[in-house]
Amino acid sequence: MKRFYIAITALVAMTIGVSCSGGVGHDTGVPADSVTLTTTTVNDTSSFALSDGGKCSVSAEAKVTYPQSFKDKSATEQLQEIFAAIVLEREDSATIDKALAEYARVILAEYGGNEEPAHDLTIEDETEITRRYNTKVNIESVYNKNGLLVICKEETVAKNGKETARLHSYYNIDLQQMRIINLSDILRDDAMRDVSAVLKQQLIEQNNVQDEEELGELGYYNLDNLNVTNNFKINDKGVTWSYRPNELAIDRVGEPVITLPFDRLKPFYSDDSVLKRVD
Repeated sequence: MKRFYIAITALVAMTIGVSCSGGVGHDTGVPADSVTLTTTTVNDTSSFALSDGGKCSVSAEAKVTYPQSFKDKSATEQLQEIFAAIVLEREDSATIDKALAEYARVILAEYGGNEEPAHDLTIEDETEITRRYNTKVNIESVYNKNGLLVICKEETVAKNGKETARLHSYYNIDLQQMRIINLSDILRDDAMRDVSAVLKQQLIEQNNVQDEEELGELGYYNLDNLNVTNNFKINDKGVTWSYRPNELAIDRVGEPVITLPFDRLKPFYSDDSVLKRVD
């Protein structure tokens, strides 16, 4: 049957910067707009029999770093509402605690729901399990200064111990306007095609090839559809776009990641671009 629990693991110091790939760095200084973060782990598991006679075990674990406090109570509540609605996708949750309590069940259903269970059951002998699905979600802050809070969500899915998918999603929050940052908040609407062309050129350069044809030999395809998207992160180095596996390249390439430094983006800034706070 199902088990569910929440464990507060650590209070994260102000102005933390954590890489979704596992590295940890600390920003210098403590700007007045920095957010105090805390980390919680939520888990849920389920076991059931399948209609074909097999037995399945599904587990979900999420390590979530979320805003604990920011300026005053009203600002904290606003920020937590945005985090719950956008990052945890729990828009109907009244509080951050409720959103966290629901989150593991949500990812359990999302990644374990492609099987057809015959009925729930309690499995005493783990050797009876014929299929195991494990989902791990790591939600971390990767930038927390200059009026910005940038969150990375890394989702890893494994079947019978073999990783089948790894995805990164980014959420950039404007702490001054208290809202999610979209493309039009950093770049002019009429410049999107030009920025897409710069992204393609950057992809060529970072792969040390001469042209699109050589990119194709590395496993890239569909490059005519390489466009700027809202899956980006802002940091001191510039803006990084991340693309889904099979969106621009075959499986073995993984997630294409392209970073444009600020000097390549400045000609395309919107009038009130939030990038002006960072570059």
